[in-house]
Amino acid sequence: MLGSSRDSLAALQQVVASGQWGAQVDGVSATAADLLRVVGPLSDDKALRTALADSGQPAEARQALARDIFAARVNEGALNLIVQVAGSRWSNDGDIVEAIEALAAQIIFSDADAAGVLDRVEEEIFLFARAVDANPELQMALTNPALPKVAKAGVVHDVVASQAVAATTHLLQHAASNLRGRR
Repeated sequence: MLGSSRDSLAALQQVVASGQWGAQVDGVSATAADLLRVVGPLSDDKALRTALADSGQPAEARQALARDIFAARVNEGALNLIVQVAGSRWSNDGDIVEAIEALAAQIIFSDADAAGVLDRVEEEIFLFARAVDANPELQMALTNPALPKVAKAGVVHDVVASQAVAATTHLLQHAASNLRGRR
Protein backbone atom coordinates (compact mmCIF):
# COMPACT_ATOMS: atom_id res chain seq x y z
CA MET A 1 0.00 0.00 0.00
CA LEU A 2 1.15 3.46 -0.83
CA GLY A 3 0.35 6.99 0.28
CA SER A 4 -3.23 7.60 1.24
CA SER A 5 -4.00 3.88 1.46
CA ARG A 6 -1.29 3.36 4.05
CA ASP A 7 -2.54 6.35 6.06
CA SER A 8 -6.16 5.16 5.86
CA LEU A 9 -5.23 1.66 6.97
CA ALA A 10 -3.23 3.01 9.91
CA ALA A 11 -6.19 5.13 11.02
CA LEU A 12 -8.56 2.17 10.73
CA GLN A 13 -6.17 -0.05 12.68
CA GLN A 14 -6.27 2.54 15.45
CA VAL A 15 -10.07 2.33 15.45
CA VAL A 16 -9.87 -1.46 15.79
CA ALA A 17 -7.22 -1.24 18.52
CA SER A 18 -9.39 1.22 20.46
CA GLY A 19 -12.39 -1.11 20.26
CA GLN A 20 -14.66 1.68 18.99
CA TRP A 21 -16.27 -0.27 16.18
CA GLY A 22 -19.07 -2.24 17.80
CA ALA A 23 -17.43 -5.51 18.89
CA GLN A 24 -19.24 -5.43 22.20
CA VAL A 25 -22.53 -5.64 20.31
CA ASP A 26 -21.82 -8.53 17.95
CA GLY A 27 -18.74 -10.27 19.21
CA VAL A 28 -15.20 -10.17 17.98
CA SER A 29 -15.19 -13.52 16.19
CA ALA A 30 -18.43 -12.84 14.32
CA THR A 31 -17.18 -9.44 13.19
CA ALA A 32 -13.88 -10.84 11.90
CA ALA A 33 -15.69 -13.68 10.14
CA ASP A 34 -18.11 -11.25 8.49
CA LEU A 35 -15.25 -9.04 7.32
CA LEU A 36 -13.47 -12.02 5.78
CA ARG A 37 -16.71 -13.22 4.21
CA VAL A 38 -17.08 -9.99 2.17
CA VAL A 39 -13.50 -10.11 0.86
CA GLY A 40 -14.22 -12.70 -1.83
CA PRO A 41 -17.23 -10.97 -3.39
CA LEU A 42 -15.57 -7.57 -3.03
CA SER A 43 -12.38 -8.75 -4.72
CA ASP A 44 -14.46 -10.24 -7.55
CA ASP A 45 -16.51 -7.08 -8.17
CA LYS A 46 -14.27 -4.40 -9.71
CA ALA A 47 -17.19 -1.98 -10.20
CA LEU A 48 -18.11 -2.12 -6.52
CA ARG A 49 -14.50 -1.70 -5.39
CA THR A 50 -14.09 1.25 -7.73
CA ALA A 51 -17.29 2.88 -6.46
CA LEU A 52 -16.22 2.45 -2.82
CA ALA A 53 -12.70 3.77 -3.49
CA ASP A 54 -13.66 6.68 -5.77
CA SER A 55 -12.24 9.72 -3.97
CA GLY A 56 -14.02 11.89 -6.55
CA GLN A 57 -17.27 11.02 -4.76
CA PRO A 58 -18.12 12.38 -1.32
CA ALA A 59 -17.21 10.07 1.55
CA GLU A 60 -20.84 10.13 2.69
CA ALA A 61 -22.01 8.75 -0.67
CA ARG A 62 -19.46 5.94 -0.57
CA GLN A 63 -20.44 5.14 3.02
CA ALA A 64 -24.14 5.08 2.12
CA LEU A 65 -23.37 2.68 -0.74
CA ALA A 66 -21.47 0.40 1.65
CA ARG A 67 -24.38 0.48 4.11
CA ASP A 68 -26.90 -0.31 1.38
CA ILE A 69 -24.90 -3.26 0.09
CA PHE A 70 -23.61 -4.83 3.29
CA ALA A 71 -26.17 -4.00 6.02
CA ALA A 72 -28.17 -7.18 5.49
CA ARG A 73 -25.07 -9.36 5.05
CA VAL A 74 -22.86 -8.58 8.05
CA ASN A 75 -23.20 -7.80 11.74
CA GLU A 76 -23.14 -4.28 13.13
CA GLY A 77 -19.45 -4.32 14.08
CA ALA A 78 -18.37 -5.44 10.61
CA LEU A 79 -20.72 -2.96 8.98
CA ASN A 80 -19.28 -0.12 11.06
CA LEU A 81 -15.78 -1.00 9.88
CA ILE A 82 -16.78 -1.48 6.24
CA VAL A 83 -18.50 1.92 6.27
CA GLN A 84 -15.35 3.49 7.72
CA VAL A 85 -13.26 1.77 5.05
CA ALA A 86 -15.58 3.18 2.37
CA GLY A 87 -15.24 6.67 3.82
CA SER A 88 -11.45 6.55 3.77
CA ARG A 89 -9.11 7.56 0.93
CA TRP A 90 -7.42 4.80 -1.08
CA SER A 91 -4.62 4.91 -3.65
CA ASN A 92 -6.36 2.16 -5.64
CA ASP A 93 -9.50 0.09 -5.31
CA GLY A 94 -7.63 -3.15 -4.53
CA ASP A 95 -6.33 -1.63 -1.31
CA ILE A 96 -9.87 -1.74 0.12
CA VAL A 97 -9.84 -5.53 -0.02
CA GLU A 98 -6.40 -5.73 1.58
CA ALA A 99 -7.46 -3.29 4.29
CA ILE A 100 -10.55 -5.33 5.20
CA GLU A 101 -8.40 -8.47 5.37
CA ALA A 102 -5.84 -6.69 7.55
CA LEU A 103 -8.52 -5.40 9.92
CA ALA A 104 -10.07 -8.86 10.21
CA ALA A 105 -6.66 -10.39 10.93
CA GLN A 106 -5.96 -7.71 13.53
CA ILE A 107 -9.27 -8.51 15.24
CA ILE A 108 -8.54 -12.26 15.18
CA PHE A 109 -5.02 -11.76 16.56
CA SER A 110 -6.28 -9.41 19.28
CA ASP A 111 -8.94 -11.92 20.24
CA ALA A 112 -6.33 -14.72 20.33
CA ASP A 113 -4.09 -12.55 22.49
CA ALA A 114 -6.96 -11.89 24.91
CA ALA A 115 -7.62 -15.64 25.05
CA GLY A 116 -3.94 -16.35 25.73
CA VAL A 117 -3.38 -18.32 22.52
CA LEU A 118 -1.65 -15.76 20.29
CA ASP A 119 1.74 -17.50 20.52
CA ARG A 120 0.10 -20.76 19.55
CA VAL A 121 -1.65 -19.16 16.55
CA GLU A 122 1.61 -17.63 15.36
CA GLU A 123 3.42 -20.96 15.72
CA GLU A 124 0.67 -22.86 13.90
CA ILE A 125 0.75 -20.41 10.99
CA PHE A 126 4.54 -20.71 10.81
CA LEU A 127 4.39 -24.52 10.89
CA PHE A 128 1.71 -24.56 8.19
CA ALA A 129 3.85 -22.36 5.95
CA ARG A 130 6.78 -24.72 6.45
CA ALA A 131 4.56 -27.71 5.65
CA VAL A 132 3.43 -26.06 2.42
CA ASP A 133 7.04 -25.28 1.47
CA ALA A 134 8.09 -28.86 2.19
CA ASN A 135 5.19 -30.56 0.40
CA PRO A 136 4.92 -29.84 -3.35
CA GLU A 137 1.55 -31.61 -3.60
CA LEU A 138 0.07 -29.44 -0.86
CA GLN A 139 1.55 -26.35 -2.47
CA MET A 140 0.09 -27.30 -5.85
CA ALA A 141 -3.34 -27.94 -4.35
CA LEU A 142 -3.42 -24.58 -2.60
CA THR A 143 -2.13 -22.55 -5.55
CA ASN A 144 -4.01 -24.35 -8.33
CA PRO A 145 -6.26 -21.70 -9.93
CA ALA A 146 -8.59 -24.42 -11.24
CA LEU A 147 -9.36 -25.66 -7.72
CA PRO A 148 -12.42 -23.90 -6.23
CA LYS A 149 -12.04 -21.76 -3.12
CA VAL A 150 -14.16 -24.18 -1.09
CA ALA A 151 -11.87 -27.07 -2.00
CA LYS A 152 -8.78 -25.09 -0.96
CA ALA A 153 -10.41 -24.25 2.37
CA GLY A 154 -11.22 -27.95 2.74
CA VAL A 155 -7.58 -28.89 2.15
CA VAL A 156 -6.50 -26.47 4.88
CA HIS A 157 -9.19 -27.82 7.20
CA ASP A 158 -8.05 -31.39 6.59
CA VAL A 159 -4.43 -30.47 7.32
CA VAL A 160 -4.82 -28.31 10.43
CA ALA A 161 -8.30 -28.43 11.97
CA SER A 162 -7.74 -31.35 14.31
CA GLN A 163 -4.68 -29.73 15.90
CA ALA A 164 -4.96 -25.97 15.43
CA VAL A 165 -7.00 -23.44 17.36
CA ALA A 166 -10.02 -22.00 15.55
CA ALA A 167 -8.30 -18.66 14.86
CA THR A 168 -5.49 -20.38 12.97
CA THR A 169 -7.85 -22.53 10.96
CA HIS A 170 -10.01 -19.55 10.05
CA LEU A 171 -7.08 -17.39 8.94
CA LEU A 172 -5.41 -20.15 6.94
CA GLN A 173 -8.63 -21.17 5.22
CA HIS A 174 -9.27 -17.58 4.22
CA ALA A 175 -5.74 -17.05 2.97
CA ALA A 176 -5.77 -20.24 0.90
CA SER A 177 -9.17 -19.39 -0.58
CA ASN A 178 -8.28 -15.80 -1.44
CA LEU A 179 -4.77 -15.79 -2.88
CA ARG A 180 -5.54 -13.21 -5.60
CA GLY A 181 -2.26 -13.94 -7.35
CA ARG A 182 -0.23 -14.22 -4.15
CA ARG A 183 1.79 -17.26 -3.19
